[in-house]
Amino acid sequence: MIRVWVFFLLLLQLMMSNFSFAQRPYSLLTIEEAYKNASELFEKEKFGAAQKEFQLIVDQFSDMNSDLKTRAEYYHALCGIYLFNKDAEYHLDRFVGMHPESMLSRDAVWEMALFLYQTKKYRKAGGYFERVDHNMLAKEEQAEYYFKKGYCSFVKNDYEEATLAFYEIKDIQSDYSGPALYYYSYIAYKQENFETALLGFRRLEDDVNFSGIVPYYILQILYSQKKYEEVVKIGPGLLKNSIPGRSGEISKFVGDSYYQLTNYSKAQTYLELYVEKSKLISREDKFQMGFMYHQLKKYSNAIPFLEGLGGKKDLLGQNSYYLLADCFLRTGNKQKAAITFFTASGMDFDSDISEDALLNYAKLTYELAFSPFNEAIRAFRKFIEIYPYSQQIDEAYHYLVLAYLNTRNYKFAYESLNKIQEKNSEIKKAYQRVAFYRGLELYKDLKFEESLDMFDVSLAQGNIDTRLTARCLYWKAEALYRNKEFREALTIYEEFLISPGAYSQNEFNLAHYNTAYCFFNLKDYANASRWYRKYVTLIEGSKSRLMADSYNRLGDCAFISTDYSLAMSFYQKSIDLKSSDPDYALFQKSFSHGLKKNYFDKIDGLTKLLNDFPKSNYRDDALFERGRSYVQVNKSGRALEDFFNILESFKNSSYYSKALLNIGLVYYNQGSNAKAIDL
Repeated sequence: MIRVWVFFLLLLQLMMSNFSFAQRPYSLLTIEEAYKNASELFEKEKFGAAQKEFQLIVDQFSDMNSDLKTRAEYYHALCGIYLFNKDAEYHLDRFVGMHPESMLSRDAVWEMALFLYQTKKYRKAGGYFERVDHNMLAKEEQAEYYFKKGYCSFVKNDYEEATLAFYEIKDIQSDYSGPALYYYSYIAYKQENFETALLGFRRLEDDVNFSGIVPYYILQILYSQKKYEEVVKIGPGLLKNSIPGRSGEISKFVGDSYYQLTNYSKAQTYLELYVEKSKLISREDKFQMGFMYHQLKKYSNAIPFLEGLGGKKDLLGQNSYYLLADCFLRTGNKQKAAITFFTASGMDFDSDISEDALLNYAKLTYELAFSPFNEAIRAFRKFIEIYPYSQQIDEAYHYLVLAYLNTRNYKFAYESLNKIQEKNSEIKKAYQRVAFYRGLELYKDLKFEESLDMFDVSLAQGNIDTRLTARCLYWKAEALYRNKEFREALTIYEEFLISPGAYSQNEFNLAHYNTAYCFFNLKDYANASRWYRKYVTLIEGSKSRLMADSYNRLGDCAFISTDYSLAMSFYQKSIDLKSSDPDYALFQKSFSHGLKKNYFDKIDGLTKLLNDFPKSNYRDDALFERGRSYVQVNKSGRALEDFFNILESFKNSSYYSKALLNIGLVYYNQGSNAKAIDL
C-alpha cells in the first residue's frame, strides 16, 4: 500500500511553516519536531525508537491536534507489529476499534492481517483479510493478499474459499503465482480432481521451489488415474533420486503398475522392494504378492503370503484360499490342496470360485481316497446338487462315474453317465465299460432281458475297447442262450468268434462249447457234434468238467445217430476224466452195449454204476435196465431182485410201474400165473 502518512506529514509541515510567520507557540513547534523525528526513525526502520517517540506524542499532547495524535497512535501500533511485540495485536486492534472511519484503519486492518499471518495465527488473519478492501491495494499487494488469504482458508480446510483465492493469481506474473498454483493444484489433488491437479503440477516441474516435490504428486495422480504405462515410464527414475522415506511408496506405485500391466517379472522387483521397506503390509498387499508369484510359477514363494492373509471370511479371503490351494497342488501337497479348496468352496462371495473349488476338492478327494471312494462320491454328488447347470457338470459326472467304477457300483455309474450331455471319447469309453458290467450284474441276478439291454448299450458305443466289445458279444449270446433264444445266440456267438480281440479272451474257447450246446438244444446234432469236437480240440489235454461234459454230449450225438460204438468211445472218455456226470456216461455206455445186444457188458457197466455211485440219480434207471438185461440172459432171479429193489427203494420213480409190469412178465414166463395175478 502507498503509505499515506508521508503525504500528510508534508502537508502538515507546510501548514505549520505558514502559521509560524504569524504566531509560533513553542509547544506547537515541539509537536512538529517530535512527529518529524519519530517519522524519520520509522523510515529508517528504527521501530523501537520510533515507537517511543510516537508514544510521547500520544501521551504528552493528547488534547492537541487530534489528527496528528491519530497518526501517532497508528504508527505506534504499527511499530509494535514490526517489532513483534506481544501487545502489538492489541494496540493495532484497539486503534481500528477507536478509529473505524479513519483511512488509516483500512491500512491497520491490512497490517493486522499481515502480522497475524506472519505469526501463524491463520484463523485470525483470515478474518482480517476478509475485512481488507483489496481494491485499494497495489498490484503486488493484491497478489500477496490473495495468496495469504487463500492460505489462511487452506489451513482451515476451507478448500472452496482457498481455491477461489488461489485461482485469482495462479496464472499472473508475481512472486506468489507459483505457491498459489501449487496449493491450488494440491487442493484439486485432495479433492480427486486429478486432471486439474496434474495440469498445475506439470507447470511447476521446472519451478525451483517445487521441482523437488511435484513429481511425486504427478506420479500419484497418474497411478490414481490408472495410467500405468506413464507410471512405469517416470517411476523408476524418480525412485533412483528419492529420499528413503519415499522409496517404499514409489516402489508400490511402480510395482503395482507393472502388476496391472501383467508384467509380473518387472512387478516382482518393485513389489519386493516395497515389502522390504514396509513395516506392515496390508492383506491386499499380501494377496498381490501371492498372486504375482503364482503367475510367475513361483508357488513356494506365493504360499507364505497367501497363508499370511489369515482366515477372514470375505471375498479376498476366498480368493486367497483358492489361489493357495492351487499353489499346494502345484507343489505336490495334494492333501493341503484338498482341504484348502474345500474351505474356499464353503464361501459364497464369488460363486465361480466356490464352484471351481468344490469340483477341485472332489477331484482331489477322488485321487487321494482309497476304496470304497465314498467321500469322493459324496463330494461329486454335492457339486452336482449345488451346480446342476454348471459348465463343468459333465466333468463332475465323469469323475462320479469313475468313483462308482472303483466301488463297482455300476448301476449308479450308468445313471450318472446318462446325465452327461456331451459324451467325448473318454466318456464313451466309460459308457461302454459301465454298461457292460451293469449287464453282467443283471445277468448274475438272472435278469436276462435287462442284461441284454445293457449289453446293447455297451455295443452301441462302437469298438472303443475291442476286448471289451468281444466280451460283451459273448455275454450277450449267453443271455440269449439263457432266454432259450438259441438261434439268436448262435448269431452272436459267431460274431464274437470273428471279432477283433476275441481270441485272447477267456471266453473264446467257451464260445465253441456254448455254440455246440445251442445246436444241441436245436436238435441239430451234426453241427452240435462238430462244435463239441472243435472245443475238445482247443482244450486238448484238459481234465476239466467241461471236457468231460463235451464227451458226454458227443456221445449223445453219436447215440442219437445210432452210432453206438462211437457213442461208447466218447462216453468212456468222459468216464475216464471222472469230472462231469461219470455215472451218466457209465449208464449211457452200458445202455449202448444193450442196444448192441452185449447184455453181459451192459450188466457189468450198470453193476459198476450201482457200486461206484450209490447216490447217483441213475440208480433206478440202472436197476431197471440191469433187470431187463438179466431177463435177456435168462437170469430171472437176478432180474426180479432188481425189479423188487425198485419197488422198495424208488416208490416215486417212473420205473415203479414198469418194474411191476416186468415182474409180472417174469412170473408169467416162469408159469407162476398166480404170482403174476397177485401183483
